[in-house]
Amino acid sequence: MELSVTSIFWLQILTSVAVFGLIALWYVWPRLVKLPRNSALVPLVFVQVFRYVGMVLLVPYMIDPKLPGEFRAAAAYGDLLEAALALAAVFALRGKWRLAIPLVG
Repeated sequence: MELSVTSIFWLQILTSVAVFGLIALWYVWPRLVKLPRNSALVPLVFVQVFRYVGMVLLVPYMIDPKLPGEFRAAAAYGDLLEAALALAAVFALRGKWRLAIPLVG
């Protein structure tokens, strides 16, 4: 039986969700619930700092040229802004700033 490209894609996504879900359930969650709120939020927010990778949308020949330039720019710079906000939130949480929780939200 040969799977379609779409079936392979969805199988990979579902498998990844299941595996990462188990990692979160078995290893991450038990440690996070023992921490104070700000300390527990830091690793959850810190993952978003890597959103700068979205800038690859602006690199010529890396993305299908049929993808509209306006979309690529909006997505790339939106991801970069998200990364900067996440980093600011990490600093705010670690520094116990009053605006930390609203910044995370």
